[in-house]
Amino acid sequence: MSRLTLALDIMGGDNGPHIILSSALSALQQYPQLNLIVCGEQPIMQAWFEQLPAEFYPRIELSACTQTVLMDERPTSVLRSKKDSSMRRVLEL
Repeated sequence: MSRLTLALDIMGGDNGPHIILSSALSALQQYPQLNLIVCGEQPIMQAWFEQLPAEFYPRIELSACTQTVLMDERPTSVLRSKKDSSMRRVLEL
């Protein structure tokens, strides 16, 4: 069985990171070949990661981002100017 690695931006969406992280856990449980690179704010990711069963630790990499994208910002502007945003990081990965 081959491995699949996905980069996941947890900072997007109308309902916040908790919905995305909950879905990420479901995907990890359902697909044993899945690895995730989770991109977003360090405290949010770390709190989620520490609550996971240890069996998932080897399949998850946390990638902390320091810049936040606001709802009214144009994506093209963000990609040029916010090089440490989760949006840009996921696209680079």
